[in-house]
Amino acid sequence: MTMHKFFTHVPKDSMALFAKRDPLARGFDPNRLRGILTALIVDPLAARDVVDMGLEIPIFYESFADRGPASLVAMHETILQWLESGYRERGPGYAMAAVSVWNRRYAAWLAVGLLRRIILMFQQEGRALQYGDGIVSSVEAIEQFLMIKLSGAARWRKTWPLRSAVMSGLTAEESMLISAAYRLSLFQDFDETNYSSGESLCVDLAENSIVLLRSRFGRPTPRNGDRPAPAVVLDAFRDAAFSFPG
Repeated sequence: MTMHKFFTHVPKDSMALFAKRDPLARGFDPNRLRGILTALIVDPLAARDVVDMGLEIPIFYESFADRGPASLVAMHETILQWLESGYRERGPGYAMAAVSVWNRRYAAWLAVGLLRRIILMFQQEGRALQYGDGIVSSVEAIEQFLMIKLSGAARWRKTWPLRSAVMSGLTAEESMLISAAYRLSLFQDFDETNYSSGESLCVDLAENSIVLLRSRFGRPTPRNGDRPAPAVVLDAFRDAAFSFPG
């Protein structure tokens, strides 16, 4: 069985059946993630029958977890490859938005993991990050909430220092990052379906983290199709993906 060249856990023939590019989409198509995950989870010997019968295949996180550790690893790797592909072609927001539609808690976990990595980089290089303690508090609060270990009231108390930080005189990049972290920290329900709140918050945090990374550490700006994602971004996403609490 031949696997896809880029999405290395997905059979090539299944990819062709479930994840065809939309001819009306220019370049990177964020709607393909569902098809890619379907191609990943469906038995390749049954793929043609699934398509012909118009069956809707569950592709929830639990759908992969129930199949065992190898299936979960393949899912993580495929989503990471999706993020790398999206970053290369259109920037992080497009790919992260699709992950958010699939699983908002997962996308939030990745975005917070990237923010935590950037905070660590500031600490390691001895650079000042205004309201750094408040941002760390926010990261911890969001992580504990996503792990269902922190109530809404406790989360509010832990992230309160960010409220004054959002309104203070920061650099533009710091202001955007803190604002995104603060708004995500106040989000109430990562399982509800309102795109304007959940998905956009995950996208904003990831994009603003990368803006700050670029401005303060000189990492390159992605341009359509000609720049790979910085290794630090992919490494942060990878560490976060494989530590996702499920």
